[in-house]
Amino acid sequence: MPTPLPMKLPAAKATELATHPKNSLRELVETVVFVTVLVLLLKSFVAEAFVIPTGSMAETLHGWRAYVTCPSCLHEFPVNASEEIDPHHGQPTPITGCTCPNCELHIRKQPGDNWIRKPDWLYNSGDRVLVAKWPLQQYQRWDVVVFKYPKDPQQNWVPMNYIKRLIGLPGDTIAINNGDLFVGNDIKYEGKDQPPRELDRWKQEYRYVNAQEGDEAFRAGKFRILRKPPDQILTMRRLVYNNDHQPKDLVGKVEPRWQARSGWTPNNSEIPTAFTRNEDAAADSWITYQHRIVQRDSTEGNVSSPGTVELIKNAMGYNDGEPGPPSGKTYENYFWVGDLMIECEVDVTTAAGEFTLELSKGADRFQARFDLTNGDCRLVRVGKVSIEALGQASTTLRGVGKHFVRFANFDERLTVWVDSTLPFGDGKEYAGDHFARADDANNMQPASFGTFGAARVQVSHLQLHRDTYYTSVGKHDRSRAPGEPEMTMFVQPGHYLCMGDNSTQSSDGRDWGTVPERLMQGKAQMVYFPVWPFAHRFGPIR
Repeated sequence: MPTPLPMKLPAAKATELATHPKNSLRELVETVVFVTVLVLLLKSFVAEAFVIPTGSMAETLHGWRAYVTCPSCLHEFPVNASEEIDPHHGQPTPITGCTCPNCELHIRKQPGDNWIRKPDWLYNSGDRVLVAKWPLQQYQRWDVVVFKYPKDPQQNWVPMNYIKRLIGLPGDTIAINNGDLFVGNDIKYEGKDQPPRELDRWKQEYRYVNAQEGDEAFRAGKFRILRKPPDQILTMRRLVYNNDHQPKDLVGKVEPRWQARSGWTPNNSEIPTAFTRNEDAAADSWITYQHRIVQRDSTEGNVSSPGTVELIKNAMGYNDGEPGPPSGKTYENYFWVGDLMIECEVDVTTAAGEFTLELSKGADRFQARFDLTNGDCRLVRVGKVSIEALGQASTTLRGVGKHFVRFANFDERLTVWVDSTLPFGDGKEYAGDHFARADDANNMQPASFGTFGAARVQVSHLQLHRDTYYTSVGKHDRSRAPGEPEMTMFVQPGHYLCMGDNSTQSSDGRDWGTVPERLMQGKAQMVYFPVWPFAHRFGPIR
């Protein structure tokens, strides 16, 4: 096809353009108006940027925070600085100390300390997130969502936007028990008070908290546990201990948390970060974790206490800035957490026998048994009197070589990662004990690994994590005492129950009610601004 010739303007039109040049000011105004309209349209209907102001979604999302490096174990972690930078009530409260979530050292802020990144504490604004605001957007459980605060959508003409995780869908009855979430459907609340106006359905009194209908249905087993998919397991896990960051002030004075037992040789007897199975080891041998805590202060000198072996609880270093808000202290580091994850690197030198990862919860021990000759993994539940087979799958953990392995017992489901694969998919579910007891002896040895037969391996880069633990009250409602029975609450039609990942420090649906669909603004998609030093947090929000 021949190339079309350029169109020739009529002589009169050409003369008009030549004698009336373009008005630059008019063009500028038109451009500004166009861009402004476009931005407003995009903001209203497509996407909008938000800055996270508080720590209610930590550690999925961070608000104002200071980054601290523990002077003993060198673990780096964020500490909530909202009360110092942008307090909601009263005068700013300076942060004077914190507690390392890895080694439990109480760190006092001293002039000239080198555990900070700069001459003074490094503050960053909250995470910057991009929120999708598609018309007719469908919301799903576990979405991180932005909404207008139902009680007061605007203050002084400024929108009151909250960001939380969507837990309850319209018509659900949600239960919180032992840190886990459950859902019951089609539970009837006959004769309950109804709101005088449709617009009032979001209010707290219409959630029917711990109504007889909900509580009886829960105890009758009519609820199912809410299970997180693997990507959200990784997002919502919380560090218990990183064995590569052992506290130097305890070396030679306190037993390491992971100790080499018979059949294993550590790379360092005082700071064991890698364990090698001996050639002449017995048929089976184990190394077990003990959650040994030594209460101490960064300003103290010698450590004389051997520490105590304790339960793993719902402590979060992010919340341990001092003096801190007193309202959360009775709920922080109070509850036993039984949902755990172990991860490590396994270097197989003799591919024979089995390598096993084990997690304890209540009266049961859960194991992932890897046959090193063929890569098959068997999941088993070891009870007091019986062993239950839960599933079997083929993995790449076979033969000689290195592999990175994770094993999680979250939400009454066992999930396994081998390198980047999920051999059991989302995991293998089991019928759990919703009322597992914290005082069972198993909980004092919550994680272990071992070998059977002639297997020869080296295990390193050990980390232990716990699940997010949900409490039955939020930040501002302390009417329920710690340790009270489960909490049930109804989600009205056309409404959503939204809760913060930082359960003890979140003001959310447990405090004030549910969110009407009309006030939902959109889904948080990604952290779009990488904040130093945690630039790796840039990316999608799970």
